[in-house]
Amino acid sequence: VGPLARTARDCARLMKVISGHDPLDVTSSKEPVPDYEGALDGDVRGLRIGVPTNYFFDGIDPEIGAAFETALAVFKARGATVERIEIPHMDAIAAYTSVVSRVEGGSIHAQWMRDHPQDYSIHLSARLYNAHGIPATYYVEALSRRGALLKAVGKQFFGRADVMVAPVLRTKVPTLEATDVDAGAPGVIDRFLEVSYGTRPINYLGLPAVSVPGGFDSDGLPIGFQIIGRPFAEARILKAADAYQCDTDWHMRRPPISA
Repeated sequence: VGPLARTARDCARLMKVISGHDPLDVTSSKEPVPDYEGALDGDVRGLRIGVPTNYFFDGIDPEIGAAFETALAVFKARGATVERIEIPHMDAIAAYTSVVSRVEGGSIHAQWMRDHPQDYSIHLSARLYNAHGIPATYYVEALSRRGALLKAVGKQFFGRADVMVAPVLRTKVPTLEATDVDAGAPGVIDRFLEVSYGTRPINYLGLPAVSVPGGFDSDGLPIGFQIIGRPFAEARILKAADAYQCDTDWHMRRPPISA
């Protein structure tokens, strides 16, 4: 819903439409859908915010770190508390995330890649074809461990925090040239993968998250942070995002666009 939602309230309205059980999809959840918009009262007094001490801040750009701390101060001013907490088994989560994303990407594109290989760029072909060399046992293992890892994160992190708040990107937004893998510039693969570094583990664990604008860097490009919750805690994370936007206007601004 990201491209259609400027505010947490916009997101809440859209989620009300797409949430809930789909009788045509037996895998969809039958969990009751709460009143997302009704929860947006700006009151986060007593909300326990957990900030990860590992992974998300490794090598973080100073500008991103400063903007993140400023965002935390907004929550504190509204009565929330902040605690630094280590995410358990983060090395395993990161490793299994890579396996699942590569294998599923390769599988989804397999038929089209066979029929229309010319439609794929060099770097995308290399990444997707490489996925076919990952043993099936690795993929099954990554899927089978997800439940236990999610339970550990729920107990050890969300047992002490109502929401997790972390950067979306730990680096400044890169340029298209800097992430042009096909051009083969030194270090380009690392910069390319950096874009999804902070969101891949959240996707693997299946946790709900919302990205919130939190400023602009010295290049005039946006900085964001993500609010993450337990499964089915969408109302809580939207409530936190809305409270932040009550006292900031980053979501109403636009970066300068050069001709």
